[in-house]
Amino acid sequence: MVQILCQQQIIILSGVFSGISLRIFEYFDLILEYDSKRVNGGVKAKLFNHLNILVGALDLKDISGGISYSFQL
Repeated sequence: MVQILCQQQIIILSGVFSGISLRIFEYFDLILEYDSKRVNGGVKAKLFNHLNILVGALDLKDISGGISYSFQL
């Protein structure tokens, strides 16, 4: 069971969920997942070998995104 806080509501996901990521280039991935209720999709790009940018569509309708920076210690 996974709980997600979304717009002041707790969404409980139960059931089968899965995902797949397909690397198109060394720096570009296509992402597709099923979260037991909806199908979500997105793209992830890695820039300058450290900066990750993710843009997705929740339920293939609502846009979401994120930025992260990764490095080795």
